[in-house]
Amino acid sequence: MTDVIQQQDSSYEKNILMQFYGCNNLLLKNSSFKKNIGGVILKVSNQIQQDNNIIKLLNDVFNIDNLQVQKNSQPQMASIIQIQSSNVYIKDMDFSQNKGNCLAYGSQKCEINNSTFYDNRALDGGAIYFYGITNYIKIQNSTFRQNIAQGSGGSLLFEELNQNCLIIFDNKTKIISNAAKIGGGLRILSSQLDYQLPTGFPFKQNVCSNKAEIYGDDSTYNIQSILINKYKSLSNSDQNKNYTFQFENIQQTQLNSNYSGVIQIENFMSGGKIQLQIYFLDNYKRKINFSKDLLRQNKYPTRIQKELMELQINIESISSTNTQLIGDKQVNYLLYDEETSSFILTDLTISASIESQFNFKISTSMENIYSNFYPYLMVINFRPCILGEIVQSITSSIKVCQYCTLGTYSFEKPQSIPSSNLNQTQNNNTQQYLSNQCKLCPSSALFCEGNQIKLKNGYWRPNQTTDEIIQCNQVMNFCLPEESSSSIEGCAEGYVGALCSECDLQSKIWNKKGHMYAPSILKGVCSECSNMPLDFIQRQQ
Repeated sequence: MTDVIQQQDSSYEKNILMQFYGCNNLLLKNSSFKKNIGGVILKVSNQIQQDNNIIKLLNDVFNIDNLQVQKNSQPQMASIIQIQSSNVYIKDMDFSQNKGNCLAYGSQKCEINNSTFYDNRALDGGAIYFYGITNYIKIQNSTFRQNIAQGSGGSLLFEELNQNCLIIFDNKTKIISNAAKIGGGLRILSSQLDYQLPTGFPFKQNVCSNKAEIYGDDSTYNIQSILINKYKSLSNSDQNKNYTFQFENIQQTQLNSNYSGVIQIENFMSGGKIQLQIYFLDNYKRKINFSKDLLRQNKYPTRIQKELMELQINIESISSTNTQLIGDKQVNYLLYDEETSSFILTDLTISASIESQFNFKISTSMENIYSNFYPYLMVINFRPCILGEIVQSITSSIKVCQYCTLGTYSFEKPQSIPSSNLNQTQNNNTQQYLSNQCKLCPSSALFCEGNQIKLKNGYWRPNQTTDEIIQCNQVMNFCLPEESSSSIEGCAEGYVGALCSECDLQSKIWNKKGHMYAPSILKGVCSECSNMPLDFIQRQQ
């Protein structure tokens, strides 16, 4: 039996304007639905209820031939046409300027021919939302243009397709100038951990010039990969930044390993803060981009909101007993930086044994989507403590290098202490014993930090690695270490030696050609003079 509905124009408001249940063969031909407001205009279901039992037709057919659906609206921009039929065939359909999409769900086959989908708006799937299709979706000689989804799939959303379901576009089908938060042209979604994308994805011949706000401009599935760089902070000049960083993805031929990539860090200071910049990338290698304020205010569609808030990076030690991580071990949207489209980690302190190597694991939420998405291995080589640092023991196996901060200094070689000398735990906190102390900056210095002392004018020291500081002659005061642009080794021009009390007779230090500095009549004062008279005197002798 074939049910035929011809030339049905409708303009009145109902929750469901037309509904068909349990039709084995249904044809909707030469029909139009225009300017309906407030509900579903067409619902087709291959299920019927008999004696409290649900009966589902297994080989029913629904045909659409020459249908116009224009300027209809649904307040929530959900589906205005809902089709649940085993076999769906749509031909010569004009679906334009609607607020709401066409939903096809639970079908075996869906075919669309010679149809136009233009300027529609919907929550997900701006024009069509395919859900749970099992065999194939075939679209021929059709155009999808200027459709917009508030969430995913600017023109098309394919969700929970059977693993073997085909998506087929002929070369005359174009999906162009559509927009969405994710998947500007189309998006595929699946909760299957091992879901394999259909052959032909991302359908470059058919899908182009679309725009996604967050990621996946044309065709997308989920975030495909991550990129990890060393974060370079312009404002942070701490000693613990001076480590080398190398990130390398493991090639496909090596994927039998348990990791997707390796991060190698050399010369890292135990007790230093690691600084990482992490990017989530789509299948076009585009960095994801979203507004943290909109996310905090729950302004994104519910599913987009959930997806963004679930983005996470976790850092943990593989050898937990010999290492310590304090701070941001879990990275989420709160650490997202909109300017760089990256997640920035700057507050994770990593401690271990000095002069040792330890492995850490960086895992992401992507491992919950892809069965072959492995964590990243981070290998850190910890350097010895250097001048300007002291050794601090946390446990018998964990020691850190503590940098002497502004106002303190150290010129001593850092030394560790035996674990037996560690203070006992008090109030559940291990008291940290210092093997040597950073010294306080002396009053004769402008500032101290690390292994540096900057002296005030009027003071002198033999070299840059000693804190033996002597006050100069306060009357003459040729010690001018503050005047770095006009002094050498802390001495005024022409003066050298201890306490800047000698004259640079041969101009070896000041290196001014044709000049020398000699004692003047005034005791303790050096005067500049020409070499020419001296040469004359030497020749006369």
